[in-house]
Amino acid sequence: MPEDGPDLDRETAAARQLAADPRTIAAVGPFTSLAAGNTIPVTNRAGLLDCSPSTSYGGLTRPEAGALELRSAHPERINFVRLSPYDAVLSRAQASFATHELGAESALVITATPDWEGDADAFADAFTALGGQVVRSKLVTRNGANAALEPLRGDKPPDVVVFAGDTFDGAAEVRRAMRAAGLGSTPLVSGDGILDGSGSVSGSYLQQADTAAAGSYAGLPAIPPPRADFVDAYRSAFGEEPSDYAAAAYACAQVIIASLEAVAEDGPDAEGLREAVRARAVDPAHRYETAIGTVGFDANGDSTTQMVSFFRVDPEAADGMGDWALIKQQDFGTGQ
Repeated sequence: MPEDGPDLDRETAAARQLAADPRTIAAVGPFTSLAAGNTIPVTNRAGLLDCSPSTSYGGLTRPEAGALELRSAHPERINFVRLSPYDAVLSRAQASFATHELGAESALVITATPDWEGDADAFADAFTALGGQVVRSKLVTRNGANAALEPLRGDKPPDVVVFAGDTFDGAAEVRRAMRAAGLGSTPLVSGDGILDGSGSVSGSYLQQADTAAAGSYAGLPAIPPPRADFVDAYRSAFGEEPSDYAAAAYACAQVIIASLEAVAEDGPDAEGLREAVRARAVDPAHRYETAIGTVGFDANGDSTTQMVSFFRVDPEAADGMGDWALIKQQDFGTGQ
């Protein structure tokens, strides 16, 4: 992760200020995973509930990914919850998509850089659990796509190529090399790192891959769409459509208010109100009606809804330059 900078320093200072103010019972945010990595130790120590609409790094909540280090003051006291999916869900979703939508029984998983090893491992584990077979290779340099594709040239080539990386890491080079080698009919699946615009956008995956882009698929962890009444109210108030994160932030506020209303019935004193709200909100037994539907949290503070959207390349879109078309949305969470 990048080193802390002025913005992160300010966010940490703000968290300290909120935590020190006894009038503060909960907070909406932080917005980024980097900020959350700095603020969770502060708010966990103070027992202050944080509801984030937008963070995705698994290590913020998942013990196996390092979350216990962030909440070392009170490891078992969950105070950070989020409504956005965590990153590892994408690998599980890609494995399901390759198996059930593309009919793949074998996959070539290409890792772009060491930073993507965790994603490649997660896909391999999930795909194998579904009965698939995995072959691994690495894209050593952006000019090394042909070498990375060598397993496709055997007698029984894998049914799908899964690229653990993004456009900057060489996704388009891999797809062009597949097309040049006569392997264009083999689908390529990747994550939202290649969802960077249509073929008219300079430097985008579609612009770089050009006609070879057809047959590419991408998954995007997403927040459930906002309810119609929220959209209408937001449009009336601000004259524009709400973003997914605007709806999720409002939903966080609704979780906090609903928790406050519920604990108020028991009449906690001012000193115990913060803890009562926190304990109520993070309890996996509770559900909340919000702008993005019914939400709840698991034992780690992750949303029980883990939505992933899948896209395919439409070569005819964007005036023939190609664009991404949504084909499916699926919830990979623990349900209601």
